[in-house]
Order: sequence, then C-alpha cells, then structure tokens
Amino acid sequence: MPQASFLLGNPLYNVGMIRKAQASDLVAIQALCASDSSRLLFIDGDITQNGLETDYQETWIEIENQTIRGIFLRYHTNFVFYFKEPLVDIAGFEALFTDQIKMISACKKDVEAMPDSVKSRFDFRTMYFCECTALKKQTLTLNPVLATASDSPAIVKLLSSISEFKSNLHTTEEERTKNMIERYEQNKIHGFIIKENEQVIAHASTGVETSSGVMVVAVASAVDQRKKGYGRAVVSAVTEYALQHGQKPCLFYDNPEAGKIYHDLGYVTFDLWCLGSLKA
Repeated sequence: MPQASFLLGNPLYNVGMIRKAQASDLVAIQALCASDSSRLLFIDGDITQNGLETDYQETWIEIENQTIRGIFLRYHTNFVFYFKEPLVDIAGFEALFTDQIKMISACKKDVEAMPDSVKSRFDFRTMYFCECTALKKQTLTLNPVLATASDSPAIVKLLSSISEFKSNLHTTEEERTKNMIERYEQNKIHGFIIKENEQVIAHASTGVETSSGVMVVAVASAVDQRKKGYGRAVVSAVTEYALQHGQKPCLFYDNPEAGKIYHDLGYVTFDLWCLGSLKA
C-alpha cells in the first residue's frame, strides 16, 4: 500500500486518499455524522465516547479536495465503515484489514461497494435496520429494571448461552464482562433487565450513544423463558428511556418474530444492515 495513504501531515489532498483522522478533522467528521445520523450512529457514538484513537479504537478517513469521501473505524476487533462517495483508495482500504479485524459492520450498500479482495474474506448476515421516533404504548405487566455494572456478569452469562450471539463472539466471557462493567461505570451504555432467582432472564441495552441517538443491541431472553413478553418489555423500556432523553433509538433484526415486536413498538425499517464474520 502506498505509504502516502497514511500521511499525518497536510490534510489537503486532491486525489482520494485514506489517512488517519486528526483532531483538525473532527468538525468535518461531526458534520458528516449529523448528515446521516442513524447510519453513522456506531461511528459517531464511538468517536464521541472514546475520541478518534485509543489502544482499542482507530479512525481513518478518505479525503479528496478537503471533502471526506468515507470514514472507517476499528473498535477492538470490529470494523465499521461508511462510504459517502465511491471508494478511490482501494489499496489503502485493503491495508486497514489487519489481523485485528474479525468482524465488519456496515449498511448493505457500503458492503456491496467493498472491493472483492476484502469482501471475499467474510461471511455476511443481512438484517433489517430500523429507527423509532415515537413509542407505541403497550399494555405490559412486566417491569424491567435499569441495569448496573454489578449485573454485567449475569448479563454476559445470558448472552453467552444464546446461539444467535455465539457466532459473533471473538473474545472470552471474562473480557466481555470486564468491558461491560467499564462501559456501565462510565455511563457509556444503559440497559434494562428482568431477573428471576438472581439470574438475568431478559436484557436489552444501548450499544453506543450520542446526544441524538442510541443503538439498541443485545436483545435477549433466556431460551426457556421465551414467548412470555420479556423481550418486548426490555426493548420497550430501553426505547422509552432513550426517547425521554431526546435520543432516537435504532436497531436491526433478521428474526421475523422479533421484527413484529419492534414494529408493534413503533420501529420503522429504513435500510439493511450487514454483519460480516471473518471466514475460518
């Protein structure tokens, strides 16, 4: 890959080129995120919460004539990206996929625009991408409670027991628990749970938050506790919490039964979202 793709000096380029994002790019990045807030929610939220770069997060942009054409972010082993304009720096894009990257997250149109040299390395799962601007009130007899950091081990235990989540797990249960505890303690996420005999049997939380939106993730009910309204209750609770705080909740799904619940609560499909797992 041409080293110029990662130059950290003068940010003015006439030809589309991928480089590390800098503090001086932040205003332009924020403007891009605001222009398509739901599709860029993961990227916007991660940058808002963690900055442009940490030991577990990196951010790059493709820039041409002082305009951002695309934005790319690594969060631990997950790579999230967005093309505002068609990719130009193919070699630079290919070079972003180091051994650290195990998963891809992006809208279907962006996945389809990836070079085949990268796309062929992953198996993809396509889901419906939804957002909610007003919760449709339900008659619910269950009362989920706001989760705290101390609930993290039980939440991770629940999620680890469900087959739908196992294919996307590339870290240990201990690592996931530590990460969740830190995020709850730092108020980076908010979740709701239902407990029975000190065990978490249902859960839904935000995966990332900005001042204007949240991504609802990890919606789960214990296998032996399904079809009792638990999933509906925790999603309703986290949705209401977000809307009360002026944030638009988004989520994605591929299970028709789950989709019916989300649409009943007021979610509307507006796009398709893809999750890619690195092939063995």
